[in-house]
Amino acid sequence: MANNQQPYDVGYGLASVSITSGVTIVATTGCSYHGITVVASATRSTVYVYDSISAASGNLVDLIVVSTTAGILADKFIPVYAKHGIVASVTGTGLKGSIFFGPKG
Repeated sequence: MANNQQPYDVGYGLASVSITSGVTIVATTGCSYHGITVVASATRSTVYVYDSISAASGNLVDLIVVSTTAGILADKFIPVYAKHGIVASVTGTGLKGSIFFGPKG
């Protein structure tokens, strides 16, 4: 790679996307996954983060189980490169949070 960059190097800073219950398409191209924050959850919820572009399938990148306790931060010391993109799938209700990723441009 040019300039000794690794696949997980972030060229354009961090971006975030809000997530709630259901499936959220975060990114549709290769990018680096940096983690997730959860600020609220009405029920026990599970957040699945996939390397995928359209559905809750593909390679599992992260799995976070959330109780009704708010204030969870699950960040990656070394970002995970998602070759295809990032999709989040949330089970449970009332979850509010954000996924952080480094878009490639």
